[in-house]
Amino acid sequence: MKNNKVVTVTHIHSNLNFIYGTSFFDGPLFNNKIIFIGDKNSYDGIYKDKALFFKCGRSSVRKIIKLCSSSDLVVFYNLDTIKSVIANRLPQHIKLAWRFFGYELYDRRIEYYQSDLTKKYCELDLLEKTRRIIEKQAKGIKHLMIWHSLYKMEFFRAMKKIDFIIGLSKLEHEQLKSFWSELPNFVQSPFDLLENAPPIDISKKEDLILLGNSMSPYNNHFDIVGIIEQQFPMTDYKFILPFSYAGKNKYSKILRNRISNNPKFVLIENFVSFNEYALLFSKVRAAVYNCYRQMGMGNILLALNSGVKVYLNKRNVMLQSLMDYGFLVFSIDEFKNDFKQNELQLSYAEAIHNRGVYEQILNNYNKNEFQKIIYDHTVN
Repeated sequence: MKNNKVVTVTHIHSNLNFIYGTSFFDGPLFNNKIIFIGDKNSYDGIYKDKALFFKCGRSSVRKIIKLCSSSDLVVFYNLDTIKSVIANRLPQHIKLAWRFFGYELYDRRIEYYQSDLTKKYCELDLLEKTRRIIEKQAKGIKHLMIWHSLYKMEFFRAMKKIDFIIGLSKLEHEQLKSFWSELPNFVQSPFDLLENAPPIDISKKEDLILLGNSMSPYNNHFDIVGIIEQQFPMTDYKFILPFSYAGKNKYSKILRNRISNNPKFVLIENFVSFNEYALLFSKVRAAVYNCYRQMGMGNILLALNSGVKVYLNKRNVMLQSLMDYGFLVFSIDEFKNDFKQNELQLSYAEAIHNRGVYEQILNNYNKNEFQKIIYDHTVN
């Protein structure tokens, strides 16, 4: 494809945790420009000198639209308010892609992805409900005054205008399309490339179980905590809960109070680097993710590649997606039984199998294959 023209791609980010997604476009087919909406001082990564930083505001939107006007493709990393505004004001000839994060749609049907216990502990009192209604109305009025449109209309206009959505699972896309029929066409994202993974050593596994990937209510922690508490004091396991990501709220406060006096539960409250997280997974025997939706796939893939036994809820479409790839993954129902029988670890053969599946996926669909598809979607 060396005789084809180079495609100019502008990547628009607002979350530093996902700025690495630009690297999937690195190569001779694309001339990449990076825009970050947020604080420049909060980022010190490899794109710091290349990225253009803007504050979130009306004047910034005008500048960003002007910068995008010479692009062949603009990639939005999540479709929040300001990115929806930008998408709707770009010329029609520019192709638009949406790197789907999840919350943009899942938050619109949030109760569908919460267990009964989660709903109970997320229930707001009348004063808080009133405060949130007023806050939402105030934001809506502000958006109307600035952009002369309603945010909900802005978002769905942008969704219709987007040419294709980059996601992690075709099965997830099909499920979401049953709720939102105008969802753009799907392009498979490459899986995160975990380079130079250390050899799997089952003997180094400790009696550690990871619960969830953040303090978000989407993790439905209380259902799993209840299962675990039924086995006290018979278990020697310690249960690690990542608590440094997602905002503090009533749910996380109640959860903290529930487990704070039990030494078998350990909270990770400070930010953990990727290398530190990888080291943790080398020690953990199992990871339990009780989400009803796709969430934290980077963590799940890291776990599968590290010899960790992964449990997902049957309502999470990613359980079936990962099984379709050939991974050995297990349901929450199986966790209940395995916990009682003390079978919360993969055998060495099972761990090696999962790593082999991961490596096969990378061989079958790598960054180069992804780039060819993106290129064709852009120039045709």
